[in-house]
Amino acid sequence: MALFKAGEAVPGHSFIPRELIVEEAWGEIWRARNATGGTILVVGYTTAEGDAIFEESLPALRKWKEVAESHSPSMLRILEINESAIPYLIVEDPEGETWRETIMQPSQPEMPLEEQATMASAILDAIIQGEAIGIAPLGITPDTIMRSSRTPGMWRLIPVAPKSMQAVRPLAQGRYFPREVTVAEKPGEIHADCYSLAWIWVEGMRRDFNATWPESTEAIPYPKLSLILESTLQPRSGSSNDPALLKKSIAAWVSSELGSDLLAHEKMLKEKSQSAFRRLLNKKKGVLGRFFLTFFIVGSVTVGLATVAMTKAGKNNGSTITLVDSDTVKEFFSALAVGGTGRLGAICSEEAQQQAKDAAAMIDEMKAKGIITGFHHADSRVKGTGASRESEGILYDETGKAFAKVQLSIYQKPDYHWSVVDVYFTQTRFK
Repeated sequence: MALFKAGEAVPGHSFIPRELIVEEAWGEIWRARNATGGTILVVGYTTAEGDAIFEESLPALRKWKEVAESHSPSMLRILEINESAIPYLIVEDPEGETWRETIMQPSQPEMPLEEQATMASAILDAIIQGEAIGIAPLGITPDTIMRSSRTPGMWRLIPVAPKSMQAVRPLAQGRYFPREVTVAEKPGEIHADCYSLAWIWVEGMRRDFNATWPESTEAIPYPKLSLILESTLQPRSGSSNDPALLKKSIAAWVSSELGSDLLAHEKMLKEKSQSAFRRLLNKKKGVLGRFFLTFFIVGSVTVGLATVAMTKAGKNNGSTITLVDSDTVKEFFSALAVGGTGRLGAICSEEAQQQAKDAAAMIDEMKAKGIITGFHHADSRVKGTGASRESEGILYDETGKAFAKVQLSIYQKPDYHWSVVDVYFTQTRFK
């Protein structure tokens, strides 16, 4: 429960909390009014953990206060640092919403990509300045990035815990700190804030700040942007991308690649809206290919009707066979587990067979590198009720640890058998 109360004055202090922005294990951030009726932000370190973070961050907060007033418009100015029994900061109010509030407003349409990139570039300015003056990592979360209503398109950073290692766990429950920051000899030099910003941006694209993080390439629906952010989300030698380099890459993407990414995303959404069978039809090139596929469909329907008639006739003889989607999925993963991809010809399209072989090759490579002991089993489920359905399987090795995710597209043919038409393998363990 928050220590401050909306509308209630704090004895001995000249502000009245108005609206709670976020409450976490370290403390609270409030929109408030000062003694003259002006709007401010209050960052209160209201718990024992918060008090320790404040003490650790105090030199960096003083440096932030000194620099933000004159050098970095992306860093919100600290108006007062109060070292009372319950320490707090008085921070200027840009009179906008936080990144989380902006993204999660149900009445708002999805934020244009160019505006998202503007946010990232503005916060990268703050990160660059923070690293330059030695107060990194700044500790960025979706609740410390705030839009400025005074300057359209401007985003600014609320100070909370610069250069504090004690903030790794309580600040947003540690969600936005890379693991490397806790063991780095010089945490301020591994660009941890770039990692945090990239994930916060990805969550904004997905409009979901609570889900388990997927692989970056799966989470980012824009191919060229995915390449830029993926290198930041997968630190090399414990270090993420340099903020100046990342800012340049984003600017280049906006000027030359954003349009093509939007077209690629639109195409992907269109393909997803089609049935798996329709996608299979579209992959057949040329008039003759479509003609023969159509001929195959008509023939299959005829055979399917005959099969139904035979099945009904066979009921009296106790010879009915029930074919269900889950059996097809189980057969697929069973064949993959024993390396018997040759068995998949009966239940997979040609393209899916090749995709399955590629997946098997990746599993073999993971085993050769010692990442897994060997593929043991998959937990799978089927989603959907129509003739076209999706299935997702989590792959486990012989020690019971998950190492990959496989998504299948299946459809029911006219003869009522199920067929796998698309296989998408995602490695989830790398060491």
